[in-house]
Amino acid sequence: MTPLPTLGGVNGGVSAINNQGEAAGVAENSVSDSTCIKPLQHHFEAVIWGPKRGEIRELRPLPGDSVAFAFWLNDNGQVVGTSGLCENTLPTGVVSGPHAVLWEKDGSVHDLGNLGGTVNTDLVAVGNRAIGINNQGEVVGGSTLPGNTTAHAFLWTKETGMRDLGTLPGDFNSGALGINDKGQVVGVSNDLSGNPRAFLWQKGMGMTDLNKLVVKDSPLYLLFAAGIDSRGEIAGFGLTSTGDVHAFLATRAPTGASAGPKNATVIARQITLDGTASFSVDDEPLTYQWSIPQGSPQAAILHGNTATPEVQFASGRNFYSFQLTVTDSTGESATGLVTVNFQGN
Repeated sequence: MTPLPTLGGVNGGVSAINNQGEAAGVAENSVSDSTCIKPLQHHFEAVIWGPKRGEIRELRPLPGDSVAFAFWLNDNGQVVGTSGLCENTLPTGVVSGPHAVLWEKDGSVHDLGNLGGTVNTDLVAVGNRAIGINNQGEVVGGSTLPGNTTAHAFLWTKETGMRDLGTLPGDFNSGALGINDKGQVVGVSNDLSGNPRAFLWQKGMGMTDLNKLVVKDSPLYLLFAAGIDSRGEIAGFGLTSTGDVHAFLATRAPTGASAGPKNATVIARQITLDGTASFSVDDEPLTYQWSIPQGSPQAAILHGNTATPEVQFASGRNFYSFQLTVTDSTGESATGLVTVNFQGN
């Protein structure tokens, strides 16, 4: 282990590292400031440590601010964090400041705006902070609402600005902690008593309690979702039935085929099969192929390469089986079987 340089002060810390070997975080300098939140005595600044040993680059705060903290960076060298004054920015515990910011690769800093709230010295835990950024430049974090009593998770893009992602139903506040290159967002949502629940937010689907997506016999209640990769794997912290806190890695179920209608008895000579409940491991579109297993009575399958083909029964009353094969974008396949009891004429 090699210690990383600071900006002349004693303390520093790394928050994230990208695939280029660059690390982002915070480093203390030697500038004394009596207004800093105790026990701090010196200014601290957002920094990038380069892949070369001893390489450190300061990321300046917004004009008028004196301190900053970097949370995350992408592979393009863009960094996100928070910026403020030493009297209203907290670099330890629940890191928070008045401005959510984005630093471009050239070091220029941009204020991402807010959801209507402000920050003063008494409300350092409720602030504006950009916590995650993907390689598309989409940013997530948390921002204070009007009234300064609560904060919500946000998603910021260059095209739309800052968007309030809300909370899980019945909750009081939330914060987004990670985003992948597909735009899937994870974080935490809290009720009025501060009880947390991990969430997954997806475009067009909104925010979902992760505890509703895991298997029923999961040994953990998922509290915080801290990060998500492009495969949809989610890391965070969960609680056991005995009250112990454990780290978790949640992986998506493999690609699966679901053939319907289930347990169907029909009299119509033409029906519609249903494979729409099938799913892919990567959320990309599936290809569909329906067939008739060996030994099953024959029937005509119309448009068998769709999720919902039509079937015409050619023979008399009988049990007819149909097999669905789905293939995802990686080439992984799965099959499902459905049997239909045809009792028509």
